[in-house]
Amino acid sequence: MFARSRLLQLTEEMKGKLVVVYGDIVADRFVYGTPKRISREAPVLILRQYRDDVLLGGGGNAINNILSLGGLPIPVSVVGRDAHGDQLVANMTEQGIDCGGVLRVARYRTPTKVRILGGFPHAARQQIVRYDIEDSLEITEAESNRFAALLRDQMSICHAALISDYGYGVVTPLLAANLTAYATRKPVTLDSRYDLLRYPDVSAATPNEEEAAAAAGVSLFDNGDDRIRGVAEALQQSLDCEADIHSRACGRRVVRRSGEARELRRRNRGDEDGHGDRVQRRAAACH
Repeated sequence: MFARSRLLQLTEEMKGKLVVVYGDIVADRFVYGTPKRISREAPVLILRQYRDDVLLGGGGNAINNILSLGGLPIPVSVVGRDAHGDQLVANMTEQGIDCGGVLRVARYRTPTKVRILGGFPHAARQQIVRYDIEDSLEITEAESNRFAALLRDQMSICHAALISDYGYGVVTPLLAANLTAYATRKPVTLDSRYDLLRYPDVSAATPNEEEAAAAAGVSLFDNGDDRIRGVAEALQQSLDCEADIHSRACGRRVVRRSGEARELRRRNRGDEDGHGDRVQRRAAACH
């Protein structure tokens, strides 16, 4: 585990660093309501809505994390020409983020995760249900060429890059290669939900244990703790990069290119959303 002084040093060094964030930007929508009564139509709560927030999620979470550390995120992504896309771009613009690399397309719906939470405003709220609004993007040849040139140009002036692949089609191995091929020893980290092994030449990968096990073709259902190191080593060798695997039960297993392995025990957390994004921006700082 890093000493507190080292973490403060890394945080200080992050200030002013330009970081390309290439990936799927998702809208995280939180709808809050106070319990009103039990419905007569079904055994469910009726809530009286009092708040509705739309926040940056997916690769947008990494953008927020970089900004909170004093870095300067440069997003390269696609969002729809819809209300949630408008809100996300407005959110980033208000924070001083250049959205020139965020393409708006009418044929694509901005992926949105909607969480309904019940409780009183000054008490703990409980998530009752979540539903996802999803779409898949087929990038045209013209858009691909535009992104390729943009990624190469941004990589030449930035200090690091993050690839945040949630499977909605914005990220492709061909386009991601424009970051790794032009990185010139700059760190490029990867968080890919479904296609870890399709992105070689990255500096580090940050899967959770389910994503890592699927990529390695290993089940962690029985004796998962004993196998997690083997999975990390398999990914490290396949990708030739540092593998940082997150386990909800045990914390993190880090295997470096040298083969050195470390286990970082975690403190209890109530919400593990966005772990890969958090680890990615820390990895960028550590490099």
